[in-house]
Amino acid sequence: MPRSIARVCSAFVLMPSLACAQQSAKPTEGQYEAAILARASELGILDHPEGLNSLFGVLAATFDHYPSVRPLSLIDSALRRPLSLDAVEARVSQRVMAIRDADAAGLPEAIRAFVRDALDLTGEPAGAEPAEFPEESIPALLDAARHNARTWRLRSEDHPQLVDAVAHALKTDTAAVAASLDALLAHWASPIGRGDIEAVRALNLPTIDPGAIGDAVTGDWSYAFTLPDGSSLIIGTDQANTYDMSRIDHVIDPSGNDAYLWPKGAAPTRTGSIIDLAGNDTYRSQADFAGPATCALGWSLLDDRSGDDTYHTTALASIATGVMGASVLIDRFGDDAYTATGKAASWNIGAGFFGTGLLIDLAGHDAYRGEKLTQGIGGARGLGAIIDKNGNDFYFANGPSNTSTYGTPAVYLGQAQGYGYGIRGHAAGGLGAIYDLGGHDEYTAGEFSQGGGYFFALGILRDTSGHDLYHANRYGQAFAAHQAAGILIDDAGDDTYWSRTAASQSGSWDECATLLIDRAGNDSYRCDGLGIGGAAMQAIAVFIDAAGDDRYAPAGGDTLGQSSRDSYHYERDKTLSFSAFMDLGGGHDSYPPRRSNGSVLSTGKPNDDEPANSTRFGVFVDE
Repeated sequence: MPRSIARVCSAFVLMPSLACAQQSAKPTEGQYEAAILARASELGILDHPEGLNSLFGVLAATFDHYPSVRPLSLIDSALRRPLSLDAVEARVSQRVMAIRDADAAGLPEAIRAFVRDALDLTGEPAGAEPAEFPEESIPALLDAARHNARTWRLRSEDHPQLVDAVAHALKTDTAAVAASLDALLAHWASPIGRGDIEAVRALNLPTIDPGAIGDAVTGDWSYAFTLPDGSSLIIGTDQANTYDMSRIDHVIDPSGNDAYLWPKGAAPTRTGSIIDLAGNDTYRSQADFAGPATCALGWSLLDDRSGDDTYHTTALASIATGVMGASVLIDRFGDDAYTATGKAASWNIGAGFFGTGLLIDLAGHDAYRGEKLTQGIGGARGLGAIIDKNGNDFYFANGPSNTSTYGTPAVYLGQAQGYGYGIRGHAAGGLGAIYDLGGHDEYTAGEFSQGGGYFFALGILRDTSGHDLYHANRYGQAFAAHQAAGILIDDAGDDTYWSRTAASQSGSWDECATLLIDRAGNDSYRCDGLGIGGAAMQAIAVFIDAAGDDRYAPAGGDTLGQSSRDSYHYERDKTLSFSAFMDLGGGHDSYPPRRSNGSVLSTGKPNDDEPANSTRFGVFVDE
């Protein structure tokens, strides 16, 4: 049987001072910070006693209020330098573009660099005892992931075992993920990971008796071996085969339209790999914490080299998901479909929970369909990402199983498409991201979706080309809530943004920072309240459109560089939110009344009777 990741981690040590040392480094300045500060200074916002400099101190102090949640250095930088979220994104983008540009030989190391940087795994551990995740706590950690999929909070008095498991994970995740990632990449470099059948045969591994395989494989197979760690390896044929992956650890299949199945009731996957060299293949999971490129306290690799493939799950934590470990799904060619449907389906299609799940699609027009906690999800200190290199792609996470968390009719909860999500009060969230690097794309999602974060987490949605469509609901399109950050950047094309209800298109709520940048094209924006650069409850929101003839059609208040109320923390902090809207591309833009081309405004007004409900600190700039 594959050895436990807890034993793998015994060779590694956790250095608590490492993350702190990285987080204390001065965050990098972004492209627009100086211009925003200059405008704020001109309008008397920067040095006002309740103004922007005061607000910077409030955001930095949020880490003092939650000393044990261990935020990643990315979110630390985001909240300590909130006008430079583009610099935070640039750090992530540098690693993503290295993956995009890597050849087959360089891809594993590019992935290693991305994961290690995002999850603060860099540096040499020193000065601490070996850290292991207790084997007996594994069921509780998986239950914590289930619980977090259902609800925002984890109450100590109701779930002490889950709280203890999360506390253990906070102490051991750095070592566990580092060990898992190294083991995955070592396997990828081996003859098995390369899919080199002749080299595997030359290893003279012990063979498995055909009778022991039984109906675990339907169809013809060539060889069956036992690996040194006791795990099994099946090498298929050019025929269409069906593999029961609950009974097989590793597969190399040379060709054929094959099916890989994880049946209901299958045990969580600890380690495993599939190298499929050709064919239109189907990967289907009905089991929690098991499925294509999914692991629980271990590692999992899926490398599909060719074909129009289908990935489907109805279960929890499946399709490129890593829980206290590392999972990587590479699809190199074809028009592929990634689907997660049903009430139970969450933590999928690129998700990490105290671990990492990466989905890297290198070619084709692809469809990503999910419901909740799907499509680039960074759970507790996790990294979950989709990197799609090219093609006209479709992303959907909008029901029907999970209705609005606010009870809004005909609205669904998404928590999707580049979403970082912490366990409020217990563990900081991670990095959830979508990087779509080519094509005309469509994004449709429900609440809490499209580049956003919740509780010391960061979400990023970056689209580098094409005429794109974004449709979301409450908390969407560069949003954040409760000490978090959200970023949406679109580099090119005539794009359409539509969001409903509230807090969207750089809408920031409760000690958060958000940024939406559209760099080129004639774009259209439609939202309701608290959007297009709108902040509330001691938060910062920045909206920038850098070029084009653009149309802005907000239907609610507190938009276009307008702040809202600040009752949450006013009595404690005596500071107000800051909102910035900047259309910098010239052109002829369309605005509602009280906004116009070629103008600079200080938005909002004080409320002397109820200072916490002042809306005074905002900037509108059209150049």
